[in-house]
Order: sequence, then structure tokens, then C-alpha cells
Amino acid sequence: MLLLGLLLLLFFWTFPLPNILMGRFGGQMAWRQRPFADLEQYRAVQGAWTRAGVLVVLVHALLVAGAIWLQSRL
Repeated sequence: MLLLGLLLLLFFWTFPLPNILMGRFGGQMAWRQRPFADLEQYRAVQGAWTRAGVLVVLVHALLVAGAIWLQSRL
């Protein structure tokens, strides 16, 4: 059980790192790599990615909270 707890802790603490980095530098990379018709299209696409990123963070937070709650029940 301790090994499972350590693996989950490692996963939950390292999983958000790529999301944070992509959130910080993803817009710059997208602007350079993808041809957008205009600035409005770029902003619309980035807005969609921002909403998706917030959703991923919220789901991640709920999973961590659920894991902590479940661990406290055992």
C-alpha cells in the first residue's frame, strides 16, 4: 500500500509540470508553428486551449483531493 501511495504522489506532483510549461510557452510556439488567418483566429484558438488547460487542472485537483480522502478512509 505504501508503494502505491508513493507512486501516486510522484504522479500527481509531476503531472502538472508539462501543463504549466505548455501554458506558459505554448502560445508562442503555436504562433511560430501554425499559420493563422489573423489575430482573432489565434486568440480564439488560444482561448479554447486555455479553457481546456483550466479543465485539466481542475480535474487533477479533484483527483488529488479524492486520493487524499480515500487514503484517509483506509
